Amino acid sequence: MFSASKWFTIIKAGFLFSLFFLALPANAKLSDAELIKVEALLERVVALKHLEIANVLEQLKEQAKTTKDPIFRAELYQRGLQYAVALDQEDLIRNFANLLAHQAELNGNSSQLMIARLDLIYADALAGQMEESGEKLKQAFEATTSKELEDVRVHATILLGLIGANLGQNYEHIQNLKAIKELIPRSAQGDAERMLLHVSLAYLSLEIKSLDEVITNYTISLDIAELNNLGVDRDTMLYNVAFSLLGHQHAEKSRAYFNELLKMADESGVEENKFFAWYGLALAWYSDGNYEKSHEAADIALNNFDGPMRFNLKLLQHQAINLTRLGNVGAAKQLLEDVVALQKKFPYLASPEVNSQQKKANGEILIAEGNFSEGMHLIDQYHQENLTLMRDRVNRDVLFLRSHHAASLNEEKAKQSLTVAQVKLQQQTLYASLAFATLLMVAIVMQVKNSRALKVSTLQARRANKAKSEFLAVMSHELRTPLNAVIGFSDIMKNETSGPLGNPQYKEYVNVIHESGSHLLHIINDILDLAKIESGHVEINDSHVDLKRQIEETMRLMSARAKARHITLTKDISVTLPEVNTDDRLMKQMLLNLASNAVKFTPDGGSVGFIANQMADETIQIEIVDSGIGMDPKDITRALRPFEQVQSAFTRNQQGTGLGLPLVKSQIELMGGTLDILSKLGEGTRAILTLPAERIISPEDNPDSEMWI
Repeated sequence: MFSASKWFTIIKAGFLFSLFFLALPANAKLSDAELIKVEALLERVVALKHLEIANVLEQLKEQAKTTKDPIFRAELYQRGLQYAVALDQEDLIRNFANLLAHQAELNGNSSQLMIARLDLIYADALAGQMEESGEKLKQAFEATTSKELEDVRVHATILLGLIGANLGQNYEHIQNLKAIKELIPRSAQGDAERMLLHVSLAYLSLEIKSLDEVITNYTISLDIAELNNLGVDRDTMLYNVAFSLLGHQHAEKSRAYFNELLKMADESGVEENKFFAWYGLALAWYSDGNYEKSHEAADIALNNFDGPMRFNLKLLQHQAINLTRLGNVGAAKQLLEDVVALQKKFPYLASPEVNSQQKKANGEILIAEGNFSEGMHLIDQYHQENLTLMRDRVNRDVLFLRSHHAASLNEEKAKQSLTVAQVKLQQQTLYASLAFATLLMVAIVMQVKNSRALKVSTLQARRANKAKSEFLAVMSHELRTPLNAVIGFSDIMKNETSGPLGNPQYKEYVNVIHESGSHLLHIINDILDLAKIESGHVEINDSHVDLKRQIEETMRLMSARAKARHITLTKDISVTLPEVNTDDRLMKQMLLNLASNAVKFTPDGGSVGFIANQMADETIQIEIVDSGIGMDPKDITRALRPFEQVQSAFTRNQQGTGLGLPLVKSQIELMGGTLDILSKLGEGTRAILTLPAERIISPEDNPDSEMWI
């Protein structure tokens, strides 16, 4: 175990080694493993043209315009926002963030609303308010401690990482991003967020000059994108990897990436990307010592494209060095004067890096003119300033590591202070611990036994249930045949087909036998139908079904019962209601079951309505609406379970087994549809059957329809 002084020595040594290492030139040769990774990434980026982020964004915008689902629209806005953040485009971020915030408010989704607000803060950071935005994001991050806000916490961490890269806080945010990676859910939205996280890690790794981490994180992000058809910012990926290679003195591989970026820019016609490709090629050729080609590339970038001012300034300085080394000192001086003039005109262009590079260029000019003493002095200043910049960066990282280790050391000291007391306590509680361990082992053994017994019981129950369902399904003939005989013969006796019965009381008995037999057959039919569905023995016999005709037939069958209780039957059927491809018998049975329920539970003088329409999403909805007693919404789930009835003073007086609604639910689900029950106590019930759009028969499939004619 390391003492505090030992840790300080290690950190100090690491700091000195870092300075020494950064002062050395990077290794000019890639290992075979690195070479394979670099080339494989380039091939994949080029091949994923169909996932180009600009095209995917356009498709997403069209989807958002046309979708009628508000939840899906919000998800699309959130996806677009993730793409906008990956692109670092301030205006696009603000646009999607405002759209998401508005839709999230309408949907009542607090997490999405918070994410939209976080991204508006990040847009402020891109507008120049880096430090202020970073503080706001930290405050928002600290407020996301609840389990329900994990997605907001993840997004805030990603945005903090992107800001941290601009502020030089790289190691800290790399650790933070890796720590929250496991919190991202396995979902479509989660996959998009996971991809953005790895893009952020690649960006941070670029800042700490870790080529392997840059390649690894971009490769993982491509894996996620390819698997889930997510948009990829291929241009930025090529540019960042190219500069990472250039920073490690791998100019040849860097040029391969910049050349592909140039090809893609030529295809897309994006002028800014062409500028950056030529800008990168100029630096890559300069790194290789080919000042003529570097000059040509820089000349193309400066004279043909309107690049960002900061990058133009850097190119002018590189051009000055190129021209100096090519022997054109006069032109080099003029370029450096242009740099000074631009800095005076635009003060924001002044920075330590630009000023340091200016000294290097001036130093080279002085040496070319024979003034070795002053020239070497300026170049020495350039190297000293570069070393200071590197030292500051390392210091920031060391401070983070030191605070991280200090926290670990404090924790270790606290543990050590507890050790003495714990030894005494352990001696006193040894026997108690052994006894507890014994009891615990017994409990575990018993739990394992009970768990096994429970699994066996569950398996047996499932087998018994399956056997019951299969038994009932195959008993259809044996149960129905004798009952049909009872009903048939009682019907003959009731109608006195073969002559009078004699005693008038016999006729009353025969009527009771007939009614009871019919009722029993109805119950058995429902039980057997439900059992068949459970055992998987029901086959859908699809045919062309006219729903309008079926609804009218159902109303005709229910009219006598409704009339006897003064219940009004109404219909509202769309004239354009199409025919459907479904099972005629099952459809009729579902309508009769729902209509029978509606009439049964509607008091005298009430009403039952039949409504049928084709919806905007092309599904077919059939509603049976009654003005009956209704149900408490919390009892609807019970009503949809077999053999359960919602109890009330009214329902207790009604016959039934509680199979009607469960049977309808099972039957409509066999057809790929749904049954929805909407009800309130005393306000009636709406039973809604929904058939999927794929069951609609188009005019081309139905030559007898009027639309075909």
